[in-house]
Order: sequence, then structure tokens, then C-alpha cells
Amino acid sequence: MGRLLLAAVAAVAIFFLLRTLLGKRKLSVAQFFALYAAALAVVVLIGLGLTGRLHPVTASLGVVLAMFVRALPVMMRLFQAVNLWKTIQAALGLASVQKGPKSGGKSQIESAFFTMTLDHDSGELDGTIKKGAFQGQLLSQLSRDALLALQAEVASDIDSSELLNTYFERYHADHASGAHAAQDPSGDMNRAAAITLLELGANPTHDEIIKAHRRLMQIHHPDRGGSNDMAARLNAAKDRLLGDH
Repeated sequence: MGRLLLAAVAAVAIFFLLRTLLGKRKLSVAQFFALYAAALAVVVLIGLGLTGRLHPVTASLGVVLAMFVRALPVMMRLFQAVNLWKTIQAALGLASVQKGPKSGGKSQIESAFFTMTLDHDSGELDGTIKKGAFQGQLLSQLSRDALLALQAEVASDIDSSELLNTYFERYHADHASGAHAAQDPSGDMNRAAAITLLELGANPTHDEIIKAHRRLMQIHHPDRGGSNDMAARLNAAKDRLLGDH
């Protein structure tokens, strides 16, 4: 009974000590209690060491560590899948995204040209082409040259273009510059492509161009979770159309 009372007093003392020491730091409740739990664990380990009872705890920790090592590959694959999913979501902005990654399943993303599938366990990304010259084929079946041709074909659809960029950079990183070159925003963008990209009518006014550019940049600006590539393309489209006025 005395030991339990002493432990309770120590736990309360550590709680208030941490509140005092961390009071000026902007920590969430979860962060504070994570630190509190870590501090309690350290105190418990020190107490067990001083009383000669640490050996059984060490053995238990060894079992837990072995289980963790076995689970680590699965955890790493799931972590990679989550990171890839966040990259895709950031690239697509408001695109249609279904369930996020969970171990043991798959997630799908739909765009005008693709049905993309992410395997949560392996981290593999692939896509079925829904229309166009490569309709019915998988991205994984296409050569680099075919992917570059597809890049040009889907350039008018922002979501599809961003999905293909993500796939290309993941599986053809050594040639990624080639994919970007196919749609280099610094190159010559024709008027039709610029109008399509900014979602404008055939003969937009100066104000319509500015408003369309501003609206799309609010979605695709890197500071808002968009990509540098899409922001550069939007800027190039605006400059191309304003050059006609």
C-alpha cells in the first residue's frame, strides 16, 4: 500500500513538474502526455534498476523488440504507401480520392484518363488507362516513350497529368526530366493549350485570364499543397494569353 501511494505521489509530482517546465512551449495535449508517459517510463526503469528488479523487465523488452523487428518491414511499406498517398493528394488538390491507405488493402483514384490503384502492403502504384490511344492498358505495360506520348495526350486534364507525373517520377526517376521536358512550362505553349489549362472560353478578356489564373493558383500553389510543376504551367498559360492582349 505504501509503495502504491509513493508511486502515485511521484506520478503527480512528475506531472506538475513537466507542466512547469513545458508551460511556455506550444504542445498539444497528445504531445504533452507522450512526454509524460516517457518520463514515467524512465523513472520506473531507474527504480527497477535501483531495486534489482530490472532483469525481468529487460527480458520482456527483448520479446517486444523481436516482435517489432518482425513487423518493421510491413510498417515500412505502409509508411511508404501513406507518404505516396499524401503526395498524390497534394498533387491533385480537390481531385476525387477514395479511402486512404490501410494495411492489407488497396485504394483507387479516379481522373478523366486513369483509374489509379495503390497497393498498401507493397507500395506499388499502377493505373488503367480509360480512354485515348492507350485505352485499356496499364501504365506498367507502357515503355518510357509510350508514357511520354501519353503525357502529351493527357496534358489538357490537370488531374490526369498530375497522376501521370507522380507515376513517371516514381518508376522512371532516371528519366523524369524527359517527362517534364514534354510539357516544359518555359517552352512554347500554344494558345489552345493555355485556354484549356486555365479553363477559359475561346476569347477570354484580360480580366478573365487574371481571375482564372488566380482561382487555379489558390488550388495548385505549392504553399497550398500543390506542385511546383503545375504552378509553373499555370503561370506560363497566363503569360501566353496575356501576350495576345
